[in-house]
Amino acid sequence: MRVSGTKFEFTVRLPRRNVQKEIGFAAYAFNEDRAKSETARARYSAPAGSFTAKPKAYVLTIGINDYLEGGRDLKFAAKDAVDTARALRAIRGFDVVSMSLLSARPVLNASKKKLKAAFRVLAGDESARTILADVSDFGRLQKASPEDLVIITFSGHGYTQRDGTFFLLPGDALASSDVTPDVLSSLSRAKS
Repeated sequence: MRVSGTKFEFTVRLPRRNVQKEIGFAAYAFNEDRAKSETARARYSAPAGSFTAKPKAYVLTIGINDYLEGGRDLKFAAKDAVDTARALRAIRGFDVVSMSLLSARPVLNASKKKLKAAFRVLAGDESARTILADVSDFGRLQKASPEDLVIITFSGHGYTQRDGTFFLLPGDALASSDVTPDVLSSLSRAKS
């Protein structure tokens, strides 16, 4: 923002959606006595073709049938993830990019490392992309912009602490360990 005398200039970032419509702006101020100024109004129409790309909807579905050590295995979590991804392919107004991390033997892709890598790629960390190289459909996953939609679904086990804090258990969570505050603390500190 730039201020000169009583004139204020600032940049407004417009959403990509509905830019064909005229956009209205309104501004007002309050003085030290809390008296409101008159409302200044302006209208803006973006030049034709300014924003042609649709925003993206990144759909990351996670389904864990088989945990690394067994004992907590499920039957339909991976199918739920695949079905959810299929159902969300037709989100209106978005270019939908789907990726599923599934753990169903023999492929156990829903590990903590791969989950974190997918989140890191969505946040713009390209170095995490190599971790996902063996996951189908990871190639279109990109850094999400403010206009994009990110949907993350999880079908698998979780754990709730007494204080209400909830944890999702990735496919490589150890079934042989009791989930205790000490175990959760060490997992949250562990590096990917």
